[in-house]
Amino acid sequence: MHLHGKKFFFLALLAGVLLLAGCGNQAPSNSGIEVQGKIIGPCGAPLPYKTVAIPGHDPVLTGLDGTFTISGVTAPYDLVISNAYLNHEGPSDLALVVYHGLTRPDPVAMAVDAGSDPEDSCAHAKVSGSITNYQEDATTSAALYMPPYFSERGMMSTGSNGVTYTRNITFAPNLAGNAHLLALQWLEDDTGNAASFVKYAKKSLTLHDGDEKAGEDLDLASDGLGSRALTVTVNMPQPLVLRNVLHFVTADGAFTGMETARLDQADADANGKFSFVGPTGAGLGSLVTVIARYGEGIRPSEADVAGMSVRGDMAGAWATADSGEVTVSFPDQPVLPITPLNGSPANSNATFRWMGPADAIYVSEFDLESRRGYVSVDVVTTGTALDLPDLSSLGFSLDSYIDNSATLYWQLAALGGSAVPDSMDELASADNATKLAAIITFGSPLASNSGYMFLVWGGVFGEGE
Repeated sequence: MHLHGKKFFFLALLAGVLLLAGCGNQAPSNSGIEVQGKIIGPCGAPLPYKTVAIPGHDPVLTGLDGTFTISGVTAPYDLVISNAYLNHEGPSDLALVVYHGLTRPDPVAMAVDAGSDPEDSCAHAKVSGSITNYQEDATTSAALYMPPYFSERGMMSTGSNGVTYTRNITFAPNLAGNAHLLALQWLEDDTGNAASFVKYAKKSLTLHDGDEKAGEDLDLASDGLGSRALTVTVNMPQPLVLRNVLHFVTADGAFTGMETARLDQADADANGKFSFVGPTGAGLGSLVTVIARYGEGIRPSEADVAGMSVRGDMAGAWATADSGEVTVSFPDQPVLPITPLNGSPANSNATFRWMGPADAIYVSEFDLESRRGYVSVDVVTTGTALDLPDLSSLGFSLDSYIDNSATLYWQLAALGGSAVPDSMDELASADNATKLAAIITFGSPLASNSGYMFLVWGGVFGEGE
């Protein structure tokens, strides 16, 4: 999965990314365990005919329901998922996902089918209508959400018939049913940010795959809606530099994707704090997100990698506002690669090391390009040191791809916070994996939690030709 041009494995909206922690671990027996797992796609649908391997055991294919069984496994083990079987781009192009250090006998893991669009297995719906009884001097926005999914921004227009909206939403087919609409109006200050909230409307509806519902009108009213001042404190270690602080609206504990204000460092007061106005009443609340970059001279703000312009390293943190005071905190230890050194020769025997928070889930992405083709390997782990995975059970060796023409790209993502599982086994629970699929694809934060993420270039190795 290329960072350039595609979503990174754990990169979603910097408004927030999170997981809902769930299941405990099950200890393996001394004689080995029977691993009965399942592979799902970005919207939670089972992925059939995927090659699954655990080093030291023969690979198997998933069934029509996405399940597989491998017996006699000694824990901890690595679960390797290959897209080679369905990859239509050619036999020399491989994409693999590795879940590192599992012990549970019933893992549920998410993978993206290299042979199709990630959203092909998702459900899609469209909703449109009018917003009536609106205040003409106020800003109007509408949101459609089905937690943990929310709609794209869509179209809003004002004409002789009033304000009309259109919203499209993509969601897991098994979640078809209750969805929610929110229309909200606010007055802006002279900087274009929300200064007070004046009217709203909420509505529930039933959505299924393929629905195109028109005439879902929303009649605005002010009853029960209020505004409150929010003071935001940002705790951010060096070498991070603040880029933006954003305010989003939540509804009944769900993230709506509705942004009402955006500040930058110049908007901080003398004490370094930021001020917003958020909604109160009617089940509405606030989620504050901070987006940061690494300081100049520490990490590149932009780089040219193999002829491609690459954005610099980024970090984000978020928190909900339970009162008029909210603190958004980054961990004290930012993510920084250690070895191998950037620019050194590509080496399949190298150990990749980095510094980072102890409570994070990491995705270490390796993209290898050579004359023989392209290989992408995403390794999900809780550690901060990693060898390239053993792929011999698939009849494949990375050594065969690394020659004088090879270039290896290393990228790191980290995800942590109060909502994030603290072990690989929790991450691979049935509940977490289904929600993870939505988060990876659409970036929906759970509005009742706080967290952080990092996205960092680890290095480019080998000269290539």
